[in-house]
Amino acid sequence: MEVKKLSKTTFARWIFFCLCQAFCLSTAIYFGITKNSGKAFMGGISILYVCIPMLVEKLFKFRLQLSLYFVTVFYAVCPLLGYAYNMYYTVSWWDDIMHAFSGVIFAMFGAYLPKVINKNGKNSLAMCALFGLIFSMAIAMAWEFVEFSLDSFFGTDMQKDTLIYNIRSYLLGEWTDLPVSEMAEWNVNQVIVNGTELPGYLDIGLIDSMKDMIVETVGAVVYTVIYIAGKGKHFVFETLEEERARLELSAKQAQEEETEPQKEAAVASDEKTE
Repeated sequence: MEVKKLSKTTFARWIFFCLCQAFCLSTAIYFGITKNSGKAFMGGISILYVCIPMLVEKLFKFRLQLSLYFVTVFYAVCPLLGYAYNMYYTVSWWDDIMHAFSGVIFAMFGAYLPKVINKNGKNSLAMCALFGLIFSMAIAMAWEFVEFSLDSFFGTDMQKDTLIYNIRSYLLGEWTDLPVSEMAEWNVNQVIVNGTELPGYLDIGLIDSMKDMIVETVGAVVYTVIYIAGKGKHFVFETLEEERARLELSAKQAQEEETEPQKEAAVASDEKTE
């Protein structure tokens, strides 16, 4: 039986994939043993996250450039690093960088997706750019649903709280002498929870969720501008047919390089004979 030899790129992909999977699995086991169910669940679900880039490649029959594959797989591990290993709290910019980068990644994939789905049709530059932008914004919203669900059902703290020192609301007018049609503003001077005084009011993740979606949208807009300026050229995706043609061309060029010295030797030998 013929054993197919893995290319260096494929081998590197599998090594990195297995390392990330081992990290997620060991995290889930460790926090399971220490009875931290939230972090253990995050480790378990991260195992599935790491599979997403490869599954998307299989589903849509294209290949990510090696460097982008590394980045996307590592990105799938980042929420686990942020929550289980406290990167959200020890590195102030961790969450912002994650969301900005995800905006770029999903806009990139979204702009390429119409060309995969509609291979034989006409895909205008504006349509692909707009689809990529909207696709990225939709993913940002869906991820906030995930964070809210994890916080609600598994006791995590994915949606970070923010201290608020003043509140503006029309509802507050009902508790003051202001007419109902006027908005009241209260400065928060004292908040007591179970006998403990807090320096402000906790918004329970609302500001964090909105900021995350805004940052991701900014990342998507940045890529959309670059995409339009580059006239829709993709340098990080290739279809399986393009990959096969590239590998065949590389193999042909390598074979020609190997046979070139033999040809030169043959020519030199003929010249000596003459």
